[in-house]
Amino acid sequence: MIVSPSEMKIGIVVARNDSGADVMNIAAEVYSPLLRRGCSEANIQLKYVPCDLDLVLGVVFFAEYTDVDGVIAVGRRYDSAIASSLLDLQVEWNMPIEYRYEGSYADDGCNLVEMIRLQDEMAADTPEERTPATRRESIN
Repeated sequence: MIVSPSEMKIGIVVARNDSGADVMNIAAEVYSPLLRRGCSEANIQLKYVPCDLDLVLGVVFFAEYTDVDGVIAVGRRYDSAIASSLLDLQVEWNMPIEYRYEGSYADDGCNLVEMIRLQDEMAADTPEERTPATRRESIN
């Protein structure tokens, strides 16, 4: 059975800025589009980390300690080292991760929702003798 957006469990990890004043606005810009795509508010977890450099560890915490299907990491500015580390985590954890930063919020969540859907669809089409355990199955 293919998971619908309302069943997807999504984590959002946001790097605080120095003032912390607009953290909620940034989170809302990422959170709202997920709701418009049919994701359930109850299945979205929002966590904050002190700075951009902590985003990678925040994603690892989601992967290790929750049953999310994917994570959106929201930083203050683009950083190629963070982008590379997040890409490595996608492969290591077999979990979609979307990297966003100030100025790149347009249409947030679209890629993550589509990648979760694709992963679920391909897992459902895999013959039983080749079907690896998904993160969701191994956590539950």
